[in-house]
Amino acid sequence: MRQRRLRAVALLCLAALGAAPPAPGGEHPPEPADTRQELWRRLREQKRARVHRYEPAWLEARILELEKAERPSILDVDIAGIYPRVQGLAKGSKNAIGGRLWHADLGGSPIDLHASAFYSVSSYEFYDVQLGVIPSAPPTPRGRVPLPHKSTRGDDVFELAALRVPGASWGLYASARYAHSTRLPFFGLGPGSRRSDETTFLQREARYEIVAARSLGNRVYAAASAGLVESGIGPGEDMEYPSTDEIFGGAGLPGLADQPDYWRVGVVAMADGRDVVRNPKRGVVLAIEVDRYADRGGGLFSFTRYAGDLRGFATLSSPQRVIALRAYGSLDDADPGAEVPFYLQETLGGSHDLRGFRNFRFRGTKLALFQAEYRWEMVPALELALFVDTGAVAGAGEDLRLGHRRTSWGGGLRLKTPSSFLARLEWARSAEGSRFYLRLSPAW
Repeated sequence: MRQRRLRAVALLCLAALGAAPPAPGGEHPPEPADTRQELWRRLREQKRARVHRYEPAWLEARILELEKAERPSILDVDIAGIYPRVQGLAKGSKNAIGGRLWHADLGGSPIDLHASAFYSVSSYEFYDVQLGVIPSAPPTPRGRVPLPHKSTRGDDVFELAALRVPGASWGLYASARYAHSTRLPFFGLGPGSRRSDETTFLQREARYEIVAARSLGNRVYAAASAGLVESGIGPGEDMEYPSTDEIFGGAGLPGLADQPDYWRVGVVAMADGRDVVRNPKRGVVLAIEVDRYADRGGGLFSFTRYAGDLRGFATLSSPQRVIALRAYGSLDDADPGAEVPFYLQETLGGSHDLRGFRNFRFRGTKLALFQAEYRWEMVPALELALFVDTGAVAGAGEDLRLGHRRTSWGGGLRLKTPSSFLARLEWARSAEGSRFYLRLSPAW
């Protein structure tokens, strides 16, 4: 009886394993080929049919996108070609509210249209429009041409970086820009200016230009522009500080009494070896620029500006740790018997250069700036930066001296994506105190 029970259990086990029971007499019949393999195949197919991809809830999905920096358009809302924006217009403007208009290939033609309008809480204004072939990225799979990047400041040349994208090897367009700044700080000229002499002035500037840009191959790019520059200044509108004309009116400040219009011609060339334009980990970029300002009113304020900008990036053991270095220099060469207006001279101080000093703290016709940063990407969307800035200015007839240099240092956090920049919060310290910055544009 017990043997029959054991035999029944064995037969059930063999049946579960897909094996045939032994024939009478203890001999096993030939086992069909791949019987067990077929059983496991069917089991795998049944399991696969029940498996579904995990779908996180809405909040979890947004957190993961931010954590992995998978949302390059967090601040990029497109409403029928209009892009609302919050951004800075100039040093000290505070954040401005406005938008950009972008329509590529108007009416099926190669002509593009870009325009923008902004107004800040400090009553700064900015308006511009460009019409022509504007370098931009190729259309997305949905047929949308991405909004082209603009220069974050007036003194850099990184609009040329748009020529790196496929299908944007050249550009030719007309441009008109108007800026109205109500309270630009002025402390005096040269390295001896004093913090206690702070004043403000109002400046209006309009530029009408034709711009041509071309990729020369092997990551070398060049652009030329020509047009008219109209400038005017007036009393500053900051009630905390006196107006510049009240304090420096009798000092013979060049350009304080007369503001000429200029014919301007500029040429810029750039060799760009960075791996990513707006979030580089490796590579070097060098830009050289020459601008000629010809005074339309007789030549008393005609000058030529020569500038160079060198930036290098290197990883330390991993792409998450980067050393970034920058050297920038500028020289304004006035014609014989001419002067450079004070409001057009280069400056140091603010969130883009000497971050521990007031905006426009030092002003001169000669300038040298050196910056170093250590950048640690804690997660793809968040970066910690430690930095040191040092630089000097000199006035007409003076030499740049190391003894005149000013230094600031600090650190901050930056929010970004793998290919772009979103915002930064920084603290900087100098001999003139500490400063905090919350900006929606990169430092450099």
